[in-house]
Amino acid sequence: MKHGWLRFVEKLFRKASKIEPRPWFRLSTLSDPLQEKRKGVLFGAILKTLQLAGKYGVPIVLNTRSPAITNPEILGLLGSLADRGLILVQVTLTPPGFDRLVEPRSPTVYLRLEALKYLSKHNIPVVARIQPLLPGLEEWSLRLAEDALARGAWALIGESLRETWKGLTALYKMMGLNHSSFRWEPYQLREEQGREPLYHPYRGWRDAMHLSLRSLAQLYLKHYSPCKDGWLYTYATSWRPGRDSCGLWLIGTTEKGESPPLYRPTLHEYVYYLYILGGKGSWEGFVEWCQNELINRGYICGRHLEKLPSWLRKPLKLHERRLRKLVERNEWIKILGISKVNNTSYGTKTSNF
Repeated sequence: MKHGWLRFVEKLFRKASKIEPRPWFRLSTLSDPLQEKRKGVLFGAILKTLQLAGKYGVPIVLNTRSPAITNPEILGLLGSLADRGLILVQVTLTPPGFDRLVEPRSPTVYLRLEALKYLSKHNIPVVARIQPLLPGLEEWSLRLAEDALARGAWALIGESLRETWKGLTALYKMMGLNHSSFRWEPYQLREEQGREPLYHPYRGWRDAMHLSLRSLAQLYLKHYSPCKDGWLYTYATSWRPGRDSCGLWLIGTTEKGESPPLYRPTLHEYVYYLYILGGKGSWEGFVEWCQNELINRGYICGRHLEKLPSWLRKPLKLHERRLRKLVERNEWIKILGISKVNNTSYGTKTSNF
C-alpha cells in the first residue's frame, strides 16, 4: 500500500510537471496532514510528498493546525520550496474555547500562532485562515486575526460557518448559546433531494465581519479575502483576477519574478469581466476575454483546454460547463446577492490589471 501510494503520487507529479501553467495541489481539506507524531505514517507520507513536489516543481498549498510544521525536516523542505515559489502554508485559527469543543485533540491556538510566527520569520509564505466565523464569537475572531497579523501573517482569509439546522442547534448548545438568537440564511443555491440544506450567517452580519477583518489587514498593509462567500469583489483588499481567496498569488512569486500556477475562471472573474464592461457582457465574450487577457496570469479556459492531457482537461471542462449554466441562467445573481454590476457602484477599478 505504501509503495503503491508513492508510485501514484510520483506519477501524478511527473505528469503535472509537463504542464504550463503548472497545476497545484492542496494538503489537505478534510484532515490535518501533520496530525501524527514524528514517526507516524502520515507524517512520513507528507514528508515524501513535499520531497516529490520539490523534485518535479509542483506547487503545494499546505493547510494545517499543527505546530509540527516547524519540525526541522519539514521546515527545511518548506524553505527549499519557498525559494522556488512552490509552497503556501495556511494555518487555521479557531476561537479559543470553541476549538476545545469541536477539536479537543488539536493543538491550541497559541501553538498555532507561534508556528505561524516561526514560518514567517523564515520567509515561508504563510496566511492565517480565521474560521469558522461565528455569530457570538466576533470579538475572538477579530482578536485572532490581529494576533496573526502581528506575528507576521502574509495575508488573512475569513470563512463563515456553513452547517445544517440540526448541526447549528447542537453546536450552539455546546457553547451555551441559542443559535435562534442569531439570523441565518440558506447557503445553497437550491436544496438537494436527500440532503439537509446548509445555512450560514445572514448577509448583514457577514458584511460587518468581512469589513472588520479587511480593515485589520489594511492596518498591517496585508491582503484580506473572504472564502466561499459571494462578496469577494466587495471585501477583498485587492480585487482582480489572480487575487483569489486562497492566496495562490503567493505561489510562483520569487526574487526572479512571477510564474503563476494554473487557475480556472470562476464567478469571481466573471463579475470582474462585467465590472470592466460597465455591467454588460455575455458568456461568449467572457470566454474570449479569458483566452486573450488572462492567459499570462495562469488562467486556462475555452480553446486552451484542448492542449491539456485528458486527466486534467475533463474536470476543467466540466467546471466550465457548470459555470456557463450559472451565467446563462443568471443564477450567479442569486449566489452573489446582487442585481447588477457596473464600474461605478463597486469602488475604483483596479488600475494595474
